[in-house]
Amino acid sequence: MTKLRKFEITLNNPQVVYFPGQVIQGQVIVELSDDMKMRGIRVKCRGKGHVYWSTGSGDNRRTYSASEDYVDVVLVLFGNGSSTII
Repeated sequence: MTKLRKFEITLNNPQVVYFPGQVIQGQVIVELSDDMKMRGIRVKCRGKGHVYWSTGSGDNRRTYSASEDYVDVVLVLFGNGSSTII
């Protein structure tokens, strides 16, 4: 039987899209049935944008796409290591 009963991340204001400068807050809930050895708990947050479109038709059809990384954060909640913001 596993010692991990619950691992849950709950955001205070969950939504599909976040905007620059907007604060994201929440809780990480870890519930164990017994003592458990672990090196640490880290949470990684990534935010990316993707766009794809095409113009024209037939032989004149052109396709475009782009991607952009907005957020790449690792937070150490428990254990050794350091948090990083990229």
